[in-house]
Amino acid sequence: MRDSSYEQPLPPALASRAARAHDGEGKSTGVSWHVYPEQAAAGLRTTPGDLARFIIEVQKAVRGPKGAVLTQAAATAMVCPVSVGPFGVGLSIDKRGEGWYFSHGGSSWGFRGGILGHVRKGYGVAILTNGDNGSALIQRNRSARRRGVQVGLARQTTAAIVRTVCANLPARPPRDTIAADAGKP
Repeated sequence: MRDSSYEQPLPPALASRAARAHDGEGKSTGVSWHVYPEQAAAGLRTTPGDLARFIIEVQKAVRGPKGAVLTQAAATAMVCPVSVGPFGVGLSIDKRGEGWYFSHGGSSWGFRGGILGHVRKGYGVAILTNGDNGSALIQRNRSARRRGVQVGLARQTTAAIVRTVCANLPARPPRDTIAADAGKP
């Protein structure tokens, strides 16, 4: 993950490129982001591209014999139930139609995000928003994709579709943009 860090505050090279937090009405919060002491739960600063690379790594490792970082055993534990409920190690799992998907969501003050990947077919999506109402946008995007609706991107048959969606895009800041990128494993 090239553009991710738990370092707090963010180093200047990453801070200059980082999105700024917005409230549920799309207004800048006045503070770029919070610094959280619970780094595992709320301290990761990342990009949709890095999250897509994570999705691809899980998918490659599950297929085996291993990924670049994860072993097949570790990836399998992430996408198979380990206890009561729809949870693998660190990921939620869900059967939809004939396929199994893994997902994980996250939120902190001014930001919402989530990933969704098909375990076997090699596609997925990573969505990050810089607004408190980003969860609704993420759900609309996922629902549309499940119905086969194109959401602002040409239909892709790549391993992962990366979509950065800045909820409540403010009028001026150049760092807060809508962009799309696609990658193959």
